[in-house]
Amino acid sequence: MTTKITPSVLANTAVSAGSYGSATEMSVVTIDAQGRITAASAAAASLSTTQITSGTFADARLPDKVTATSAGSATQVSRFTVDAKGRITSANSVAIAIPKSQITDFPTLVTSATTDTTSANNITSGTLPDARLSSTGVSAASYGRTSYAISLTVDAKGRLTSVNSGPIAITSAAVSGLSPSATTDTTNADNISSGTLSKDRLPASGVVAQSYGGQASVPRFTIDAAGRITRANNIAIGISAGAVTGLSGVATSGSYVDLSNKPTILSRVETLEAAYPVGTIYLNASNPETPNTLLGIGTWQAVSNSNFTPSISPLYVWKRTS
Repeated sequence: MTTKITPSVLANTAVSAGSYGSATEMSVVTIDAQGRITAASAAAASLSTTQITSGTFADARLPDKVTATSAGSATQVSRFTVDAKGRITSANSVAIAIPKSQITDFPTLVTSATTDTTSANNITSGTLPDARLSSTGVSAASYGRTSYAISLTVDAKGRLTSVNSGPIAITSAAVSGLSPSATTDTTNADNISSGTLSKDRLPASGVVAQSYGGQASVPRFTIDAAGRITRANNIAIGISAGAVTGLSGVATSGSYVDLSNKPTILSRVETLEAAYPVGTIYLNASNPETPNTLLGIGTWQAVSNSNFTPSISPLYVWKRTS
C-alpha cells in the first residue's frame, strides 16, 4: 500500500526556504540519511588553474604585471624579468655598455677613454689651464691693505664670485680686553677723571728747578694759560716808605730832627768843655801846641813833667786854668 506524505506532516529541518547559488556563487548543501537537506548556503565560485585543462583565458582575465611599452633601441637593449610561470613581470631599456675587454682588434685607448673624466674626482694629476676656467665676474686685481678689510663671496664650488674691500670698521664692543681709555678720548683732559700724571710726563718749562725767595728778595713767576710756571727769578725787596702805613715821621724822613723823645746832643765845644773842665791836666807826647790851639777852648798853663811821667820824653803837660 502506498502512502503519500504531505509537507504538512514533515518536521522542519532548520533550512530557510530560499534559492541558493548564482552565476558567481555555488550552492553548498548538507543532506541527512533520510535524504533531507539539513543545511544550505552559497559560496563564491573558485577554481584552481589545475582544474582548467583546456581553452585559453581572455586578456581581460590575466593580471597586469608590466606597463605596456616598447623596449630597446639603436643605443639601448631591452631588459626583462620573467617569473617562475614564464610571465614577464618587468621590462625596461638600458644603455648599451660593452666592457673594453669584450672588444677585440680595437686600437689602444687612453686612460680617459675608460675613466669618466666628467667627474673631477677621477682627474688625479696635472692642473687645469686658466683658459679652461670660466669667468666668475671678479676683476683680476690686488685687494685689501693695512686699513682695509676684504669681503668675499664664495659659491658652492669654492670659487670667488665677488670681491669688495672697504675701510676696517670694528665697534669697540666687538673687541675684548680694551681699557676704558681705548673708547674714551683722553686727548681731552676733561675725560681723565682719576689718578695723577707723573711729573716725568710733563714737558720741561724752561724754569730752573730750585728754591726762590728769601729774607731780602721775593720770587717772581710767569704763569701760562694752563697754570704752569714758565719763568721764575728773584727780585730784591724794595718798598717805599710811602707804601707803609703807621710809620713815624723819622722813619720816612731819616732826619734826627723828626725823632721824638730824642736825647740832647752837645755841640763839639760843649762836648770838649764837659771833657776838659777847669783844673784838667792835658798830656801830649807829640805836639807842643797849647790845648787852646789844639782844642779851641780854655786857658792853659804849662806844667813841669817831673811831677807826672819823667820817663816819657818829650811829654808836654798843660793845666786848664780858666
